[in-house]
Amino acid sequence: MAAPPLISAEDLTYSVNNRDIVRGVSFSLSKGDVFTILSSSGGGKTTLMKLCSGLLEPVSGRVLIEGQDMREFRLTRRFRTCVRYVFEQGVLLANASIFENVALPLSYHTRMEEEDVRRRVMTELAKMQIDRYKDERPSGVNRSIRKRAHIAMALAVDPEILVIDNPLEDFDPEGAQIVLKRLREVNEERQVTILIASHTLDLLSGITNRIGIMEGGRMVQSGALEKIVSMLKSTDDQKLGFIESGPVI
Repeated sequence: MAAPPLISAEDLTYSVNNRDIVRGVSFSLSKGDVFTILSSSGGGKTTLMKLCSGLLEPVSGRVLIEGQDMREFRLTRRFRTCVRYVFEQGVLLANASIFENVALPLSYHTRMEEEDVRRRVMTELAKMQIDRYKDERPSGVNRSIRKRAHIAMALAVDPEILVIDNPLEDFDPEGAQIVLKRLREVNEERQVTILIASHTLDLLSGITNRIGIMEGGRMVQSGALEKIVSMLKSTDDQKLGFIESGPVI
């Protein structure tokens, strides 16, 4: 019998003040998939990301992790390191150093020895090319460094699923390439499944193998990258604008 998908959404709906933000969204991802969800502002992609990471609970439908309902999975010890969410703003504790922020989930959610924690944190900071800022407080560095530290904090616990909102916002071309390289590495080396919310495919095409397009809270297109791009091009669909603002493949 085939193993269940690593993560799947079944007819997810989420509402605020009787207004549907996410409406009947379904998809499933296997280990190692990189799924980029595209929409304009207000399309529902960020809310969908929060539903898939257990930060929000759907009004109806469900999220499954290897067949287990997210409502139950959130209560397990594995959840704390399995699914990690990266906020668009790069949220860090203001009164802790960059190093201390990245070390925090390792200290709380693993049984690693102190020296192993130090090595893991310094490795992730070096991969993000921000190790020289390890002793700085978040207020002493720019937003690009804070966001890279937030991504490093998520990756430090070696998650199985990384959910990341607008990963290339606030980065210059060099910073964007550093982030893309690191996401590609963890996907290829660790088979981390990555869910991405973005306004455009752009540079993300280099790491994405599946895309979804949302409009008004609904997933109106979803499938393999090449298939969806070819279909949109063949029909001159207006949604092609989400794809063609940068290199495609």
